[in-house]
Amino acid sequence: LMSSSVKISRILHAGYLFECESTQIIFDPIFENPFSTNCYAFPPVTFDCNKIKTLAPAAVFISHFHDDHCSLESLILLDKKIPIYLYCLHPEFFDLIKALGFENVYSLEIDMTITIGPFKVTPRKAFDSDTDSLFEINAFDLNILNVVDSVMDSTTLHQLAKKAPWDMVLWPFQMMRETDILTPSRADTSSYEFPEEWLDQLKLLSPRYIVPSSCQFQHESWSWYNQALFPISYKQFESKIKSSLADTDVVR
Repeated sequence: LMSSSVKISRILHAGYLFECESTQIIFDPIFENPFSTNCYAFPPVTFDCNKIKTLAPAAVFISHFHDDHCSLESLILLDKKIPIYLYCLHPEFFDLIKALGFENVYSLEIDMTITIGPFKVTPRKAFDSDTDSLFEINAFDLNILNVVDSVMDSTTLHQLAKKAPWDMVLWPFQMMRETDILTPSRADTSSYEFPEEWLDQLKLLSPRYIVPSSCQFQHESWSWYNQALFPISYKQFESKIKSSLADTDVVR
């Protein structure tokens, strides 16, 4: 519970349910375990599909088309009258969502604000703007930044730094090590340190609260991925934040 006016709940990987007054909005909902084919949530979770079908959010926002954020198997559980807002440059993904039966599917544009009840949701440019976006969410006097799992674009960072201090930042705290995963013989595990550029960015944002926004998960027991995907622990993240940003509280 962030304040008396806004409640934020986590949904598995990088999904969130925002509630304000009588309005709910959902970001990047994933209601599957495993998700993205072979990502098994750790600790394990289960979903009550019947309860999910009773959800009545005013809108769903999806940051990008990757299947750990935009899953047709998860979306199909929701009422088809719920508006879906997707950031994606590929029109076929909108066609796929419409084929599920959704009546209102919209394309998000960078810096164009969508107002849903008390919420103002603005997609912001990510470093890989061909794929990703991040979200600025405003409700009453609260400013919340959902970085999803994007790499922060430098222009966006300076744009958002002007609004500091942020009330809450949902921060993707795990590093992607694609090269290490594809060629484990070349992996340099000694380099798995907390990236200093994260601290530089977070100091500019100066959040009151920060959430390490990533679901830990496992792959098959034989998979090298289990050693490479999560080089930073929640404990390490919290310790580094506390030592570097004295006025920021870490929320799990």
